[in-house]
Amino acid sequence: MCHKKRSIVVGAILAITIGLFLPGLSVAGNIIVDNKISPAWNQEINSPVRFQFVLSGQGVLDKETGLAWEQSPMLVNFNWYDAQTHCNTLTKGNRMGWRLPTLQEIESLMDPSVPFPGPTLPPGHPFVIGGWVDFWSATTYSADTSQAWFVAVNGSGVVGPADKITIVLGAWCVRGGQGVDPQ
Repeated sequence: MCHKKRSIVVGAILAITIGLFLPGLSVAGNIIVDNKISPAWNQEINSPVRFQFVLSGQGVLDKETGLAWEQSPMLVNFNWYDAQTHCNTLTKGNRMGWRLPTLQEIESLMDPSVPFPGPTLPPGHPFVIGGWVDFWSATTYSADTSQAWFVAVNGSGVVGPADKITIVLGAWCVRGGQGVDPQ
């Protein structure tokens, strides 16, 4: 092999090797963190390839965000504190480690182009969401810490604050990502 071709091959191998072991580098539109490939923040994946069943069919991996969601959240209403407890103690698909999603995480599933009455989820989504369900987020409302943000999934996809103790809403649990420490 000539010197020029050998240099190109060695350079390509070196680039791939560096990309696999240095955090923050991009490989084929994905970001590498802790030797794991995560979707790039600006990567759009359209249904039906966006979602994949995981955890014995009880979870759904969102390939756009790298988060695993409950495929079918319980249709039980909780105050915010009980919603936190429900997700934190949930075992689904023989896995623990569930939590209440942040406002931004649950909004990442919303498709604002879906007309009323919704659900405001991407076309072809695999989730089973019954009734007119509003879901808590783990995100506290900064203007009043006695409130937290919620998202109206069935209907309009609106977000708003609600009292953490007196209002009861659904809990749609998620695994993965960073989350936030609830207040």
